[in-house]
Amino acid sequence: NIIDYDGNIDIPDGLAEKQKILLASFHTPAIKTIADYNTVTECMMKVANHPHIDIIAHSGSADYGYDYYKVIKELKENNKLIEINSNTFNIRQTSIKNCQEIAEICKELKANIVVNSDAHSVYAVGEVGNAMNMLKEIDFPEELIINNDFDRFKKYITDKKKLILK
Repeated sequence: NIIDYDGNIDIPDGLAEKQKILLASFHTPAIKTIADYNTVTECMMKVANHPHIDIIAHSGSADYGYDYYKVIKELKENNKLIEINSNTFNIRQTSIKNCQEIAEICKELKANIVVNSDAHSVYAVGEVGNAMNMLKEIDFPEELIINNDFDRFKKYITDKKKLILK
């Protein structure tokens, strides 16, 4: 969880650095107020530079709008992945257009993404059809979907952790 607009997360650095993979996102219970566009943009820029965060999750949330282009460019420069959350298409319908805009910017900037089911039920684990359909509609390049191939995803994580641990 991103817990404040300074880009802090709810896992201490000592524990965060030991994780093989770390996702960060806004969740309303963890952050008490919803900030304006510029404040969220500044926060996301800080998160993009956090050394232990690998993936930005739920970034299409309508409650936490930000300058997608600016932040995605920074995420790419910092070798972070952007999640496209398939469950959004079921439970956060107001965020669908944001997810598509994020995907289109990732395509333009050649920024890597991951597609996630964000299952809230055991019956939905691995269900990424909605996200994949949207990506197909915009002709999103398969090679930018890092977790579309296990070896590619494993290499991303292994290479990234080696860089951090040097």
